[in-house]
Order: sequence, then structure tokens, then C-alpha cells
Amino acid sequence: MTIQSTFVESPLDLRESPPVAVAGRVAAALVLSASVAVLAIAAWLTPDPRGFGTHEQLGTPPCLPLMRWGLPCPTCGMCTAFAHAIRGELVAAFLAQPGGLALAVATAIAGVASAFVLIAGRKIPLAISWSWTKQLLWIAIVLVLAAWAYKVIMLWSGRIVLAVIVF
Repeated sequence: MTIQSTFVESPLDLRESPPVAVAGRVAAALVLSASVAVLAIAAWLTPDPRGFGTHEQLGTPPCLPLMRWGLPCPTCGMCTAFAHAIRGELVAAFLAQPGGLALAVATAIAGVASAFVLIAGRKIPLAISWSWTKQLLWIAIVLVLAAWAYKVIMLWSGRIVLAVIVF
């Protein structure tokens, strides 16, 4: 009895991806360093139970718009979301700042991808045209604004504090 195997090529076959020049490896090293640094800081921070204010542990002042006008800034809760996400507390991260959770996941993916490029010396094939990149930019802008609106509604309603304490 003979077993015959067949090899099916994947459109994302990394063995066929072109090599990366030295500048590409340097860029990958910088992205990897930044990703690891951001995620390490997030791991060091203790998520603030209010769902915002975690950045104050870094010696930065409280959010001025929130203190002065009761209106959170568009990035309100990002540090808290990162601190929850690095601990695997994804629901708490989402409740603190949905955009922060998405950015934390993107940071981890960027770190893994840049580590691959740095170690393997090969590009990761991406079939994204410039027009698709512009569409992604617009989608990102809409998502940031939606996450900010969510944060405003939750803070003004007082629900974010209760939701984060529950989780």
C-alpha cells in the first residue's frame, strides 16, 4: 500500500516571498522594538477600575478635557484597554475603549509580523493596493470616532465605571 501526498500551493506561501533588504530588516527591528516596548509598558500598568486614567501611572497628568469639560479625548481609555488586553481581559479592554482593544491586537500582530521579517529575512506578502489602503484609513477614522462616541456615552451615563468593576 502506497500513500501518495500532494502539495497544494497557498496564495500566502511564505517560502516564495521575496527577500528583505537590510533597510527592511532595520525597519522590522524598529517595529518589533516599539511593539514589545508598548506591550511591556501595558503589562507593567495596573488597569484603572474607572476605565480611564491608567496613563497617570506613567507620570502624566489627568485628561484635561475630561477634567475641565467632562468630555473625554478620542484616546480616552486606551492605556486602560491595553493594560486589560495584555492580561487577556478582552471584555474589560473593550469596555474601557474599543479602539484601544483593536490597537492592542494590531500592535501584537505588528510585533509578530516584524519578528518574522527580521528572523526569516522575507517579506510578508500583502495584496493591498493604494486605493485599498485609503479605504482602510477611512474605516479606521470612522472606527476611532465611533469608539470615542461610545466612550462619551458610557462616561456620561456612568455605565463604564460599573461595567469595568464587574469584570
